[in-house]
Amino acid sequence: MKGSTYKRCRCRDDGGKELGQKCPDLRRKNGTWNPRHGTWYFKLELEAGTNGRRRFLKRGGFASQDDAPDAMSAEKVKAGRGRDVTTKLLFGSFFDNWLGPVW
Repeated sequence: MKGSTYKRCRCRDDGGKELGQKCPDLRRKNGTWNPRHGTWYFKLELEAGTNGRRRFLKRGGFASQDDAPDAMSAEKVKAGRGRDVTTKLLFGSFFDNWLGPVW
């Protein structure tokens, strides 16, 4: 599984469109990352789905450049063990599974 990290922000232009990675405030004048602007994300390529199409897992909101690869490797381990990392377990579903059949 291949993956990468990137930094982006939620700033918007005059038309309301997100600037994302094109925001001029993400980098300082000397080209280094601005630690006070934007958050870190990762994108992990998963194995192809049942229809043969490529699947990706994207997660973000990490405060530092080191946190994103750590979270990405944790997701790699989960995916390697056969867990479907693309679905999110909602509280209601978790609670129902935890309680088991009540009736």
